[in-house]
Amino acid sequence: RRRDLVFASVGDASVHSMWGAGPSHSSHIDLCLVYYGDHRGRFVQDASPGLYLERRGPKFANFVAALEALPALAEYDAVWLADDDVRLGPAGVAELFRVLHAGRLWALQPAFAAGSDVSHGITRQQTAGEGEGEGEGG
Repeated sequence: RRRDLVFASVGDASVHSMWGAGPSHSSHIDLCLVYYGDHRGRFVQDASPGLYLERRGPKFANFVAALEALPALAEYDAVWLADDDVRLGPAGVAELFRVLHAGRLWALQPAFAAGSDVSHGITRQQTAGEGEGEGEGG
């Protein structure tokens, strides 16, 4: 059985509860949270057992800290490093992992809707054929 994990560095306004991952959902997707806010234990019940830390810092630094503190993270087949403000329902999250496994991909990210603020144009939602030929940094 594949083991999929959603990792997020979360603040008080996180929307992670809508993803359908973790112990309060019936999905097979585990949820690792690193909370950087001021209310100790704020989201501990939302994380899968043993996959919760509290630490201030940016997403990737918190992910590295989680890898060092939680050896079980290395056992997952796939990990989505999610931003805590991504609004994606359980079906969308499950579809991300389905596409990743079906395509035997090593990386995958949801697209941002038209009108969203994006740092890299390639991450904006595109119509069929629009993004063809774009590569890293596109």
